[in-house]
Amino acid sequence: MVVTISTTLPFPPSPTSPADQDWAQLYPKFFEQHTDGEHPKVEFADIGCGFGGLLVSMAPLYPNTLMLGMEIRKKVVTYVQKRVDALRDIQTSLAERKARGEDIEMIDPTEKIRKENEQLEAEAQEQQQQRPKKKQKTGEGEQDEEGFRDNGEVNRLVPGGYQNISALRMNAMKYLPNFFEKGQLSKMFFLFADPHFKKRKHKARII
Repeated sequence: MVVTISTTLPFPPSPTSPADQDWAQLYPKFFEQHTDGEHPKVEFADIGCGFGGLLVSMAPLYPNTLMLGMEIRKKVVTYVQKRVDALRDIQTSLAERKARGEDIEMIDPTEKIRKENEQLEAEAQEQQQQRPKKKQKTGEGEQDEEGFRDNGEVNRLVPGGYQNISALRMNAMKYLPNFFEKGQLSKMFFLFADPHFKKRKHKARII
């Protein structure tokens, strides 16, 4: 009887300590811009980041802050990484066009949020229902008609160019202290966490 042993690890190897984690691999251009000798550190962590909606929304609001999304599902992390890469490429292209003298609008993220809130309030008052955007099913979840360009900012520059966000596949319950030093994180987000009501599932709770 021949027994085949798989050498494929279920998760990428985690660092043994925060000092061993090379953040420059996840934020290459961000680190290139900080050549003053100081090593930027991740300050915001989105635990269970899903498809990266929070990261993409906050990136222009805090362009000088590194944010990391942590997700246990492999296909979802792959999607977020591709989404971030696509947004970065779009922003790089827009910046190059602006450098050539083209008229490229620079978005004010706070103004964008204000307008969105006003629009939502108006829609609520008029009791109108928006028609949902057509979805396309993919191997890594759903994305809308414009694929990764779903943030409504494809023709406008945003502060930071999404160079300050990234995602990792990891089990935060086990390895979170391996990535961050004591006091390093200023904000942690736990959105739509699974409450695990059943008693036998309580051990899976992260909080």
